Amino acid sequence: MGRGIVCAWAMLLCGAANADEYYEFFSIRCIPELHTFLIDTFGIYNIPGSVWGETSELVQGTTIEASAARSWAKHEMTLKALRDRYGIYVLGDESGAKYKDQEKCELGGLTITMTSKVLERTDFAGAKLRVKYSGYPKIRVLDRAGREIFNDEIYQGNSLQISVDEDRRFANIYQCKWSPNDALKVKASKACTKVDVTL
Repeated sequence: MGRGIVCAWAMLLCGAANADEYYEFFSIRCIPELHTFLIDTFGIYNIPGSVWGETSELVQGTTIEASAARSWAKHEMTLKALRDRYGIYVLGDESGAKYKDQEKCELGGLTITMTSKVLERTDFAGAKLRVKYSGYPKIRVLDRAGREIFNDEIYQGNSLQISVDEDRRFANIYQCKWSPNDALKVKASKACTKVDVTL
């Protein structure tokens, strides 16, 4: 029995040492040829090297702050490369990058604007380093007459699809959101709504 307890403790300790680390992303695509704008979110486990690149280990002859600043700059370049290549962003998370203050998508008579609050963290990798990052995306949609037809912030786990018909007479807005208190519930629920707008 003593051996069983030792084995059980060993498994627990190994599990803790190799705990999964979850990285969350937003996939944001403006596709004028398909008259569609899409936001979806997803996560991937255990890819720190792919996201962070080099760690901020102290380089001989430099301060902790200088090494951390170098590491953060490389990290931000990695995230911006993912955005440029695949339309993938890290938003609303202090390990995200500082992206453009505003991005636009022109879509069949609609103007879709994405903005994010600029947030700041004051520590990184044990250094007192002030870095900025972008908050969750806020999406505002205006029709050709300048009428607002959508305005909302998109959080992790939510999704949004805005499509315009080929004749540019109707817009379909399909949005899915997690309930606000799902973090406190055992069983989560996701509510989806579809709104049709005459243009």
